Amino acid sequence: MPYEAKYKDDGALIRFSGHTTGREILKAKRELFGHRFPKDARWSLCDFTAIDKFDVLPTEVTAIIRQDIASADTHPNLAEVVVAGNSYQYGLARMWEQQVDNVRLRTYVARSREEAEEWLEQRGIRI
Repeated sequence: MPYEAKYKDDGALIRFSGHTTGREILKAKRELFGHRFPKDARWSLCDFTAIDKFDVLPTEVTAIIRQDIASADTHPNLAEVVVAGNSYQYGLARMWEQQVDNVRLRTYVARSREEAEEWLEQRGIRI
């Protein structure tokens, strides 16, 4: 399975592994945005560090950006952090961050899970 999502009352941890494609990221994020959280959705952490093969094109990142922007009204308080496992992932994630952050002001790309959790904690979110 290319990803596993663990939902909590106010957020989700999505961990990608193995061979991951842009379509799988779109699917995981669509599930995130469609999930009925018992409380207001405050955070999501997408961890890409366990990926063996990252098959995501810049055009697919554009589709992910569009999907995230469209969900901004549904989850206005959502803080999204991405943990990039390598430089290519980091570059694509920064493309995502720069576009989505114009609509949802709480996005971040981290190089480690620890850094991602610290970023969330600085916003009052403990996972």
